[in-house]
Amino acid sequence: MKIVRFSYIDALVSWLFVYFSSKLLWDTVPFIFELATLAVFAFCAISLVHSKPAVNLHRINLFITFLIFSFYVIANGILKDTFPQFARSLYEYIFYILILFAMMWLLPRADIQKCVKVYALFGLLIAVLSWWEFLTKSYLIADAVENYAGFRAMVFTRSYLSHGMILGLFSLGCMDISYRERKPLWFLAGVFCFISILTTSSRGPLVACGVALVFQFMMNAFISRRHSLKRLIACTILFAGAMAVFILMFGTFETPNETINNFLRRIRSIFNWTGDAGNVGRLLLWRQAFGWFKTNIWFGIGPSKTGSWGNGSIGVTESGVLKRFVELGIIGAVCFYYFIGCILLKGIRAYGKQTDYSKRQLVFWFSLVIAILINDIILQSTEEIMVSFYFWTAFAGIECASNPIICSQGDTNHAP
Repeated sequence: MKIVRFSYIDALVSWLFVYFSSKLLWDTVPFIFELATLAVFAFCAISLVHSKPAVNLHRINLFITFLIFSFYVIANGILKDTFPQFARSLYEYIFYILILFAMMWLLPRADIQKCVKVYALFGLLIAVLSWWEFLTKSYLIADAVENYAGFRAMVFTRSYLSHGMILGLFSLGCMDISYRERKPLWFLAGVFCFISILTTSSRGPLVACGVALVFQFMMNAFISRRHSLKRLIACTILFAGAMAVFILMFGTFETPNETINNFLRRIRSIFNWTGDAGNVGRLLLWRQAFGWFKTNIWFGIGPSKTGSWGNGSIGVTESGVLKRFVELGIIGAVCFYYFIGCILLKGIRAYGKQTDYSKRQLVFWFSLVIAILINDIILQSTEEIMVSFYFWTAFAGIECASNPIICSQGDTNHAP
């Protein structure tokens, strides 16, 4: 029997993956886990600043941009926010980004494949529990008030909207293992996690993670320079899958099972922006957000004034992109997207120079980013810490996997 050994860094990264996939469960113990996590992030972020690989022009640019952005958020908040809104802005705009710097120190020192496997196994458990909640119509620990005709699973997440996204990210983790190890069971596990999004009745994660899964599938098929047949098969499977989705989306057929019919109706309502109540309501909220944006297009109405975080919010934008432009104005939003754009551009430029091992790593991190960014267009999903953790961890992964000097400390030692 093969014994899998974990370093303390592997155990810590795996624990963070588990914790931020089920945060509501651990928060039943007040403060302990939250404070411990905060201490870990602070220690790792400070350690990154003092580490030698941090000293390069790209890293310096990231640090300076972060400092400018943080100063902008603080100054804007002092001038325009109430105290609850200002406190939330420090958490949402500054602490969240500190996760990036903390994970930039942790990830190169961990065996990512082991950590992702722990993450994927835990994801399978969460997916099973999602179906348990859905079928029994009862929550494990959540105290939710249903305002929807059906039942929407949440398990250990704060909302069914975020839970759908978490399940989709689990699917990407399972698929990453299946492409690396070429084991069909992991592929089936990924499909199971993706289908489990249906238990939340959330349509955004289906679209966002579906696009990310297609990207992940095609990129992994084209990583090898030798197997032209493999690429042909991949394109054939993608075409067949696209036809199946088209028939599913635009067909009118039903089944004898009413639960399956409800799933079909939810899926088919994705593109219904005139008759579906959810989509029509989202359009109304977008119009309201544009109205807020027009009151101060350059500097915004104030950081964290919108959102679903508490009574101090003036309302929701139903879009993370709109949220940043509304709250921070063009200047603040451009600064934010410039910050993440620098990392994305570096990853794209570095991709062609990497080994197949590092390419697969980059594809996995890019897949997470694609899924979250797409979902963030139609829902302010990155407002939720559980989603934002994976968002910033994925950027940290891109940053580290595209830097051979940094990766030489950890991940490349595990390359086959």
